[in-house]
Amino acid sequence: MTIKHDTLLLVSRAMQSRRIRFWWACGGIALCVLLTLVLLAANRSLEASIRAYIGQGSADLWLAPRGTDNLIRSSSFLPRAALTTARQTSGVAMADPILRSFVTAMTDRPSDQGAGKTLTLLGIGYRTPNGLGKPTRLIAGRMPNAWREVTLDRAAAYRLGVGPGQHIRLNGLPVRVAGITVDTNLLATQFLFGDEQAAAAYSNIPGLISFIAIKLQPGSLPAALTRRLTSRLPQTVVYTRSEFTANNLREVSAGFKPLLILLLAVGMGVAAVLVGLLLQGVIEDRRSAIAVLLALGTSAIAIAAGIVRQALILTVGGTMLGAMLAGGIFFLLDQLVPTLALVSLTQDVVKVFGLFSLVGTVTALCFTWRIRNVDPFEAFRP
Repeated sequence: MTIKHDTLLLVSRAMQSRRIRFWWACGGIALCVLLTLVLLAANRSLEASIRAYIGQGSADLWLAPRGTDNLIRSSSFLPRAALTTARQTSGVAMADPILRSFVTAMTDRPSDQGAGKTLTLLGIGYRTPNGLGKPTRLIAGRMPNAWREVTLDRAAAYRLGVGPGQHIRLNGLPVRVAGITVDTNLLATQFLFGDEQAAAAYSNIPGLISFIAIKLQPGSLPAALTRRLTSRLPQTVVYTRSEFTANNLREVSAGFKPLLILLLAVGMGVAAVLVGLLLQGVIEDRRSAIAVLLALGTSAIAIAAGIVRQALILTVGGTMLGAMLAGGIFFLLDQLVPTLALVSLTQDVVKVFGLFSLVGTVTALCFTWRIRNVDPFEAFRP
């Protein structure tokens, strides 16, 4: 059965709600969309930082202690002699040490509380200045090329109030900030990069390393090199770049994704309730208009289509408003308070738009059954 455009337009006009009620519901959906986009952007920023650092193309393989499969949560170490063995293995073009440890960064300048600002950061020691495992993007300064030089994530530098050329203390030892990095923010903590041997001294773990980043020789096969490495270093395990990236993505999102799914479900539920309340009010307020349309021979399907159209207008408007709010908030945060890195893509908006439009449509269809209770003879009652 087809519905003529004129009939659908007439029904839609009859189904229009009061403006104040419409915009209140639209605003509520916009806030639900905003919450969803913020959560998606926060999760995406975590993933972006992992992909930017661990997924960088400089290291083809990551050699780790047996039982360790990620960099974010690891406590095992390798003896430094393993690095020499890896470098002497056929098929290895380059092998560099990586030492990870949590370090305490402190400024010497007093804060409002009287003491210097303090942060706990995820320190990454690598072979400076351009060894495997270096940060991928600098927005200020340069790579560290001295024993007591480091690069800081942008958010950490903002929180500490320092920039290139200034000094901080790492575990009590003075160091100079050589540069500022981006795509190195894990929200709960940030990356700090420096010389690997200096990192061992700061953390009081000399002679040990956490991982070995390996670059293959041209023509060398990862599977064959993996077998050679594990046979020569039986207490280790080797991961390809994609495998190691996936392991770290799993770790950083392990506690975040359940929260994301829960709040996304709550947001869509609230949006469904708002759409439902608005449609219920429209149907109750427009009973006489619906009765007139039925008395004139308009089909119940045409009236249902008008109700669905009204719901789609509401959800589309709310989604667009929420997306614009999110864009403005992300921009302001990036310019004024860069501690919370939010990475949002157009595909997030498209996905949220599709989800909330589906919720609005399903809710509208659930409420169309109410028109069966409208008696066409109500149109002729005084």
